[in-house]
Amino acid sequence: PIFPVLFKYYASNSLGHCVFTNDEEFDISDLSITMYVSQYMANPTTCQTEPDVGAGESVDVEIYALFTDEVLNLTEKTVVSVEFTVSGTADGRQFENQFTESIDLFDRNTITWAEDQRAAAFVTLKDPTVLKFAKTTSGIIRDSTYNALNNNLQLAIALHEAITFYGIRYVIDPASSYAELSGAGSAFDYLQFPKQTIDYKAGDCDDLSILYASLLQAVGIETAFITIPGHIYIAFSTGVPDWQAVKQFRYHEDLIIRDGKVWLPVEVTSIGDGFMKAWQIGAKEWRENESEAGFIPMSEAWSTYAPVGIASQADTLDSLDSQTLINAFNSEIEIFINREIYDTVDALRERIASSNNNPKLMNRLAVVYASYGLYDQARAELEKILESTEYVPAII
Repeated sequence: PIFPVLFKYYASNSLGHCVFTNDEEFDISDLSITMYVSQYMANPTTCQTEPDVGAGESVDVEIYALFTDEVLNLTEKTVVSVEFTVSGTADGRQFENQFTESIDLFDRNTITWAEDQRAAAFVTLKDPTVLKFAKTTSGIIRDSTYNALNNNLQLAIALHEAITFYGIRYVIDPASSYAELSGAGSAFDYLQFPKQTIDYKAGDCDDLSILYASLLQAVGIETAFITIPGHIYIAFSTGVPDWQAVKQFRYHEDLIIRDGKVWLPVEVTSIGDGFMKAWQIGAKEWRENESEAGFIPMSEAWSTYAPVGIASQADTLDSLDSQTLINAFNSEIEIFINREIYDTVDALRERIASSNNNPKLMNRLAVVYASYGLYDQARAELEKILESTEYVPAII
């Protein structure tokens, strides 16, 4: 079977093979075998073979195909004729023979899970609809971001909430699900391109993971697929090295450290429950399955399975309600900050109360607030100190 979504892959990776047998009594030299599908290839593609085949010998020939993106217009499985041309020199004379075979060319959404990284071909960050969705979301929350917080985290929160408020929902596909098909590498699955998930406003775990990864990549955030038994979801890079994790994140058990980078796992199927819940679920799934989990950085998967896109018009995208998105974004940021600093703030307040408002402790509390962008709370603590004493650190 030939999968249109892998058409770039077939240009340098074998899609199958044939056997050439020399039944003559003399050697054949300058052997060349090409394949051609008239509607979906611009020119015949030369297959990899040995130039010389001795009398009575056989050679296994790897078949390559340089398809055009016309194959991405296929919405139904079709049988196409393939013309193989065999040429060479035999007994001092040149010859050329043609053979016709038929192959199955599947629709653009069909794939098998022979390799989980194949899903990367659907992560189309340059699709106009994806770009407009991601860039519009980024622009809406630009003036609401916190300079003190990780920028990748804030964009990931905004995009997650944008998916929710755009009306996209998680829908299990009983006839085609990763849980059912991932263990059977030859079983056919139906995966949606990001534009399709946006248009349909629904998708299963692989569809939503592909969409979220595409949106994150579109704003420059590196992503990875996580595979655990019966499930696939994603992680994104915070853009900071592992040694900075202790400074930016309190709960290290909710992080993934890979190749010196700090990643956050996100369970996108919990769409509608908020980013923080999706992060915590994703982290829990990773902890419980880490020993058998797969971690596939998108950049590595793309080196084999390059992304491809279907025709898309960005002007078909519905508008996002700016204020609703900003409110949801601020709510998730508040949950994150409170989760990060609650224990520290609570402990400091107890110590401040028992120390009769020790200015050093109050100043430390102000620093905690300021480090998370809560400048109003930080200023309030500093001003409290200066009401009773000219404490230099508070003045500074």
